Amino acid sequence: MMYCVEVGSMEVFVSLVSRGIKGQGVDPMFNVTAGKDWDGVPHPLTREDEEDAIRWVLTNYEHEVYML
Repeated sequence: MMYCVEVGSMEVFVSLVSRGIKGQGVDPMFNVTAGKDWDGVPHPLTREDEEDAIRWVLTNYEHEVYML
């Protein structure tokens, strides 16, 4: 699954690498990348930007990223 999240004025793409298991305390794994500017140069992401994007996905799509 891939999610597109807006962080500030940037589009950030969060790809689900593996689902988590909430009852066993296993967190899902994600790959986080940003879009590119008009010249094709990738936008740099700070660790805080990545964490914000992942937190948004976890909040809004918890049912998709965790197995029961």
